[in-house]
Parts: sequence; C-alpha cells; structure tokens
Amino acid sequence: MRNFAPLLAAFAAFTAPLPSAALTASSTDDCMADIGALDGAIAHMSAGTPDAAPVSILDLLPDSKRPVFEDGYCVIHDFRTASMGSGVASPTYFASALRWQADWADGSRPMPPNRLVLEVPKFGVSYGRTDDPADELGQILTYHSNLMTDLYPNEFRLELGFDPQTDLLEIRQLAVQNAYANRVEFSATLRDADLDGIVKADWSGVPPLDKLTPITIQAADMTFTNNGYFEAMAMSWLGFIYPRLGNTPAAAVAAAQGIGRDQIAQVPDDLVPADSKAALTAFIDSIPSPVGTLRLRLDAPNGIQPSLVAATQMMVANASWTSFSRLVKGASLDAEWTPAAPQRLLPPLTAD
Repeated sequence: MRNFAPLLAAFAAFTAPLPSAALTASSTDDCMADIGALDGAIAHMSAGTPDAAPVSILDLLPDSKRPVFEDGYCVIHDFRTASMGSGVASPTYFASALRWQADWADGSRPMPPNRLVLEVPKFGVSYGRTDDPADELGQILTYHSNLMTDLYPNEFRLELGFDPQTDLLEIRQLAVQNAYANRVEFSATLRDADLDGIVKADWSGVPPLDKLTPITIQAADMTFTNNGYFEAMAMSWLGFIYPRLGNTPAAAVAAAQGIGRDQIAQVPDDLVPADSKAALTAFIDSIPSPVGTLRLRLDAPNGIQPSLVAATQMMVANASWTSFSRLVKGASLDAEWTPAAPQRLLPPLTAD
C-alpha cells in the first residue's frame, strides 16, 4: 500500500523566498530537475516506512505529459490522476494545466526551495472512465464533466515563501474559486517552521513531532465569498446536524444557529471585539443562504501554537475559553460580514 504522508509533507516543504534566489527554472530540463528534487525528498522521507512505496510525481504522468517550460513557468498540460479503483464510481481528478515557479538557493536544489508559486487554471473531477471504449456510461460521464468544467471552471493558486534563517513561513496566497462567484482566499505567517529540518528528519517511524509541534501562527487572513456554494453543498453539511439537532432539516439548521450564537457570545471580548461578534452573528443568522463575503483576520503577536491548542482540547474535559486563555493571550480576531444580492446569470423574467 502506498504511503502518501511523505509526499504531502515534502510538498508542504516545497516553498519559499530568500533575499536573493540563485536559480529559477529557465528550461524544460530545469523543470524536470525541480521534480527530481521533490522526488528525492519523498524518497528520503519514505525510507524505512513499512509497507510503503515512494510516490514519484513522474509515476502519475505518462511520457506524453512530461513538463515543459513556457512563459517563465514549468507546465504540465492536461494533468490527470489515475483512478484508484474500477468502474464509473472511481473519481479521476484532472486539470487543464499545472504551472509552477520555484526559486532555489543553488543548482543542487536543496529542499525546500526559496519560493514556490503553483497555479491550476482549470480543474475538476470525473466519475467516468476513458480507458475503456466499451464503457458507454463512463464515456458519457467523462464528457459531461469536461463540459461543465469548461463552462464553470474551478481555479487554484498557491504562493509560499520561507526564510531558513528565521524559520518564518509565509502563506502569501492560497486561493480557490469557481465561475459561480464562490471564492476562498487565505494567507498566514507562521513562526518556528523548520521546513529544512522537517524534510531531513527521520520519517521511518512516527512523524518528527519535535519539528512539527513548535510551529506557531503569528497572523492569518481568510476571506470567503459565497454565491450559492454553501447551498449547493447542503447535502454534505446537513448530515452533520440532521437529524441529530432537529426532526427536520429546517429545525436542525435553526438549532445549529442557536448553538453558533451561544458560542460567539461566550468568546472573550479581548479576543473577539463586540463589532466582530456582531458580524459573526449576522453571518450565522444568514444561514442557510449566506450570500456575501465573510472576512476573518487574526493577529497573534505572541503566537498561537496549534499543537498546544489541540492537546488542551483533548486533555481538558469540557474545555471552555478559559482553558485556552493562556494559549491565545494577546491575540485578536476581527470579523467582517458583507451581505450581497445573489448574482444571476440572467435577469428575472418577472418582477418580485
């Protein structure tokens, strides 16, 4: 069985900006060398892991889909993952292209790189198969998925930066959006992120907790713009509250809103100011159709260590905000909720 944990951890370390980068890809050979550097990190982190086979990026690509260098980016066109199962229920994730830029300290490409930009201009998922011409239903589903992705493309962009001298990691932009005018954008600054140590650590047993647990959040900014996505995903999130919180979906939503309001009211004012509490409450009140933009900005000059927050949550019975007061001391969370009218593709046929 393949172990994807080293692949994900190595990709997380595939980041960063030094004051001056010495090497950036300028040819197709450089793009192949970028992938080779990532594969080398994956191989190291997979070494000694029982029943694990390293996952190479190139293993996911046929020979016809090797990267090329275009307009300052390394590009893999028409990227598709292989379905892990058989039949039309096995998803295949696809993208029109994967584009990246990576700046390295020198030609040996030591992990992590100085900076990474990853862009996916159009991606989607297909539940049909194209490797069996006799599978007519699979062919139809695949064709339909491609049509919908062309009409309503999903887009993704990630830019990361890392200073190895200070172990400061910047998530400069993590953005996902689709043509329905739904968008999530996130940025953050993390301290004590020893990515070099994480990559070089011994991953043959448990993850290197001595390298992972010190990571501290110093600032974060998230914006969520909803124009129908929340409603379209109701089949997913309703399962968490119905029938547990109510005998009908509407009753469960109302109960969840009440719980949300109570939780917001209990947050200390020095962590979430009154105007931000009002904004969060207005967002809760707008559910199940929160059309508009919610922005959350966290400022934590003393840092917030997620590992300590998680440990407190697990170890303290009936944890309250008092349980976390020391861990979030000096932090503040500002919230803004800007409601909007739903965006229509066409004007209404009749007046309201």
